[in-house]
Amino acid sequence: MRKILKKIIPITLLTLYFLSSYFFNNQLVRIDAYMPYAVEVFWVIMTLMIFRDNIDFHYKFSFLHIFELLLLIGFGFVICILAKYLHIAIPINKSDPHTLILLLIVAPILEELIFRKTLFSIFERIYNNSTFIVIVTAIMFSYAHFHYIFSVGRTYQSFIIYQSVYTLVMGLWFGLRILNLKSINGTIIMHFCVNIGFLAGLFSPG
Repeated sequence: MRKILKKIIPITLLTLYFLSSYFFNNQLVRIDAYMPYAVEVFWVIMTLMIFRDNIDFHYKFSFLHIFELLLLIGFGFVICILAKYLHIAIPINKSDPHTLILLLIVAPILEELIFRKTLFSIFERIYNNSTFIVIVTAIMFSYAHFHYIFSVGRTYQSFIIYQSVYTLVMGLWFGLRILNLKSINGTIIMHFCVNIGFLAGLFSPG
Protein backbone atom coordinates (compact mmCIF):
# COMPACT_ATOMS: atom_id res chain seq x y z
CA MET A 1 0.00 0.00 0.00
CA ARG A 2 2.81 2.40 0.89
CA LYS A 3 4.53 1.67 -2.44
CA ILE A 4 1.30 2.44 -4.31
CA LEU A 5 0.91 5.74 -2.44
CA LYS A 6 4.50 6.64 -3.29
CA LYS A 7 3.52 6.40 -6.98
CA ILE A 8 0.06 7.95 -6.69
CA ILE A 9 1.25 11.20 -5.07
CA PRO A 10 3.81 12.16 -7.77
CA ILE A 11 1.43 11.08 -10.55
CA THR A 12 -1.31 13.26 -9.03
CA LEU A 13 1.05 16.24 -8.80
CA LEU A 14 2.13 15.68 -12.40
CA THR A 15 -1.51 15.56 -13.50
CA LEU A 16 -2.23 18.83 -11.68
CA TYR A 17 0.67 20.44 -13.51
CA PHE A 18 -0.62 19.31 -16.91
CA LEU A 19 -4.15 20.47 -16.16
CA SER A 20 -3.18 23.92 -14.90
CA SER A 21 -0.42 24.63 -17.42
CA TYR A 22 -1.90 23.22 -20.63
CA PHE A 23 -5.62 22.52 -20.36
CA PHE A 24 -6.76 25.48 -18.23
CA ASN A 25 -4.06 27.99 -19.13
CA ASN A 26 -6.36 30.14 -21.30
CA GLN A 27 -9.00 30.25 -18.57
CA LEU A 28 -6.39 31.37 -16.05
CA VAL A 29 -5.18 34.11 -18.42
CA ARG A 30 -8.75 35.40 -18.72
CA ILE A 31 -8.81 35.86 -14.94
CA ASP A 32 -5.50 37.72 -14.97
CA ALA A 33 -2.46 37.73 -17.28
CA TYR A 34 -0.21 36.72 -14.39
CA MET A 35 -2.53 34.07 -12.93
CA PRO A 36 -0.78 31.13 -14.71
CA TYR A 37 2.52 32.18 -13.10
CA ALA A 38 0.88 32.43 -9.68
CA VAL A 39 -0.59 28.92 -10.07
CA GLU A 40 2.80 27.54 -11.13
CA VAL A 41 4.49 29.14 -8.12
CA PHE A 42 1.86 27.62 -5.83
CA TRP A 43 2.31 24.19 -7.49
CA VAL A 44 6.11 24.32 -7.10
CA ILE A 45 5.88 25.28 -3.41
CA MET A 46 3.21 22.64 -2.72
CA THR A 47 5.21 19.89 -4.46
CA LEU A 48 8.47 20.76 -2.70
CA MET A 49 6.67 20.80 0.65
CA ILE A 50 5.02 17.44 0.02
CA PHE A 51 8.35 15.87 -0.96
CA ARG A 52 10.18 17.85 1.74
CA ASP A 53 12.76 18.80 -0.87
CA ASN A 54 15.35 21.44 -0.15
CA ILE A 55 16.43 23.83 -2.87
CA ASP A 56 20.20 23.77 -3.18
CA PHE A 57 21.40 27.15 -4.40
CA HIS A 58 25.05 26.27 -3.86
CA TYR A 59 27.04 26.86 -7.04
CA LYS A 60 30.80 26.90 -7.45
CA PHE A 61 32.20 29.01 -10.25
CA SER A 62 35.17 27.67 -12.15
CA PHE A 63 36.91 28.69 -15.35
CA LEU A 64 35.01 25.95 -17.20
CA HIS A 65 31.65 27.16 -15.86
CA ILE A 66 32.43 30.78 -16.77
CA PHE A 67 33.33 29.63 -20.29
CA GLU A 68 30.03 27.72 -20.47
CA LEU A 69 28.07 30.79 -19.38
CA LEU A 70 29.77 32.91 -22.04
CA LEU A 71 28.95 30.19 -24.56
CA LEU A 72 25.29 30.32 -23.49
CA ILE A 73 25.18 34.09 -23.91
CA GLY A 74 26.50 33.57 -27.43
CA PHE A 75 23.93 30.80 -27.97
CA GLY A 76 21.10 33.15 -27.01
CA PHE A 77 22.49 35.92 -29.21
CA VAL A 78 22.82 33.64 -32.25
CA ILE A 79 19.28 32.32 -31.74
CA CYS A 80 17.89 35.85 -31.93
CA ILE A 81 20.07 36.97 -34.85
CA LEU A 82 19.17 33.82 -36.79
CA ALA A 83 15.46 34.51 -36.21
CA LYS A 84 15.95 38.01 -37.61
CA TYR A 85 17.89 36.66 -40.58
CA LEU A 86 15.10 34.15 -41.32
CA HIS A 87 12.53 36.98 -40.99
CA ILE A 88 10.78 35.24 -38.10
CA ALA A 89 8.63 37.74 -36.23
CA ILE A 90 9.61 37.83 -32.54
CA PRO A 91 6.65 38.47 -30.18
CA ILE A 92 8.59 40.61 -27.71
CA ASN A 93 7.93 44.28 -27.02
CA LYS A 94 11.37 45.79 -26.34
CA SER A 95 9.87 48.91 -24.76
CA ASP A 96 7.80 46.99 -22.21
CA PRO A 97 9.61 46.67 -18.82
CA HIS A 98 7.40 43.71 -17.91
CA THR A 99 8.97 41.78 -20.80
CA LEU A 100 12.45 42.33 -19.37
CA ILE A 101 11.30 41.19 -15.93
CA LEU A 102 9.73 38.03 -17.38
CA LEU A 103 12.77 37.17 -19.51
CA LEU A 104 15.51 37.95 -17.01
CA ILE A 105 13.94 37.10 -13.66
CA VAL A 106 10.66 35.16 -13.82
CA ALA A 107 11.52 32.75 -16.66
CA PRO A 108 14.99 31.66 -15.45
CA ILE A 109 13.89 31.16 -11.85
CA LEU A 110 10.39 29.75 -12.27
CA GLU A 111 11.07 27.56 -15.31
CA GLU A 112 14.16 26.03 -13.75
CA LEU A 113 12.33 25.34 -10.49
CA ILE A 114 9.59 23.62 -12.52
CA PHE A 115 11.58 21.65 -15.08
CA ARG A 116 14.95 21.01 -13.42
CA LYS A 117 13.82 20.74 -9.80
CA THR A 118 10.16 19.91 -9.24
CA LEU A 119 9.52 17.71 -12.28
CA PHE A 120 12.89 16.02 -11.72
CA SER A 121 11.74 15.18 -8.18
CA ILE A 122 8.42 13.86 -9.44
CA PHE A 123 9.91 11.62 -12.13
CA GLU A 124 12.57 10.31 -9.74
CA ARG A 125 9.69 8.91 -7.69
CA ILE A 126 7.86 7.48 -10.72
CA TYR A 127 10.71 6.06 -12.77
CA ASN A 128 14.17 6.83 -11.45
CA ASN A 129 16.24 6.74 -14.62
CA SER A 130 18.41 9.80 -15.31
CA THR A 131 18.36 9.49 -19.11
CA PHE A 132 14.57 9.13 -19.13
CA ILE A 133 14.11 12.12 -16.81
CA VAL A 134 16.40 14.40 -18.83
CA ILE A 135 14.66 13.53 -22.11
CA VAL A 136 11.10 13.76 -20.79
CA THR A 137 11.63 17.06 -18.93
CA ALA A 138 13.36 18.51 -22.02
CA ILE A 139 10.36 17.55 -24.18
CA MET A 140 8.01 19.05 -21.59
CA PHE A 141 10.11 22.23 -21.47
CA SER A 142 9.90 22.49 -25.25
CA TYR A 143 6.16 21.83 -25.30
CA ALA A 144 5.59 24.42 -22.58
CA HIS A 145 6.72 26.95 -25.20
CA PHE A 146 5.12 25.21 -28.19
CA HIS A 147 1.58 24.96 -26.85
CA TYR A 148 1.15 28.74 -27.23
CA ILE A 149 0.93 28.13 -30.99
CA PHE A 150 -2.78 27.50 -30.45
CA SER A 151 -3.38 30.97 -28.96
CA VAL A 152 -1.14 33.30 -30.99
CA GLY A 153 -1.83 34.81 -34.39
CA ARG A 154 -0.32 33.38 -37.56
CA THR A 155 2.31 36.14 -37.52
CA TYR A 156 4.07 34.57 -34.54
CA GLN A 157 3.46 30.87 -35.18
CA SER A 158 6.80 30.50 -36.96
CA PHE A 159 8.59 31.84 -33.90
CA ILE A 160 6.71 29.43 -31.60
CA ILE A 161 7.91 26.49 -33.72
CA TYR A 162 11.43 27.94 -33.83
CA GLN A 163 11.39 28.48 -30.06
CA SER A 164 10.23 24.93 -29.37
CA VAL A 165 13.30 23.62 -31.23
CA TYR A 166 15.91 25.66 -29.36
CA THR A 167 14.19 25.15 -25.99
CA LEU A 168 14.42 21.39 -26.59
CA VAL A 169 18.19 21.83 -26.97
CA MET A 170 18.25 23.97 -23.80
CA GLY A 171 16.20 21.37 -21.93
CA LEU A 172 18.60 18.57 -22.81
CA TRP A 173 21.65 20.74 -22.05
CA PHE A 174 20.35 21.99 -18.70
CA GLY A 175 19.01 18.56 -17.75
CA LEU A 176 22.41 16.96 -18.23
CA ARG A 177 24.10 19.78 -16.35
CA ILE A 178 21.79 19.57 -13.32
CA LEU A 179 22.84 15.94 -12.91
CA ASN A 180 26.42 17.15 -12.63
CA LEU A 181 25.94 20.44 -10.79
CA LYS A 182 23.37 19.14 -8.27
CA SER A 183 22.32 22.78 -7.84
CA ILE A 184 19.29 24.55 -9.31
CA ASN A 185 21.20 27.81 -8.97
CA GLY A 186 23.54 26.65 -11.72
CA THR A 187 20.82 26.15 -14.33
CA ILE A 188 19.04 29.36 -13.27
CA ILE A 189 22.23 31.28 -14.07
CA MET A 190 22.62 29.31 -17.32
CA HIS A 191 19.03 30.12 -18.33
CA PHE A 192 19.58 33.78 -17.46
CA CYS A 193 22.66 33.85 -19.73
CA VAL A 194 20.72 32.48 -22.71
CA ASN A 195 18.01 35.10 -22.21
CA ILE A 196 20.48 37.97 -21.77
CA GLY A 197 22.15 36.88 -25.02
CA PHE A 198 18.76 36.77 -26.74
CA LEU A 199 17.95 40.29 -25.52
CA ALA A 200 21.33 41.53 -26.72
CA GLY A 201 20.48 40.17 -30.15
CA LEU A 202 17.03 41.74 -29.97
CA PHE A 203 18.44 45.20 -29.25
CA SER A 204 21.25 44.88 -31.77
CA PRO A 205 20.82 46.78 -35.06
CA GLY A 206 19.47 44.90 -38.01
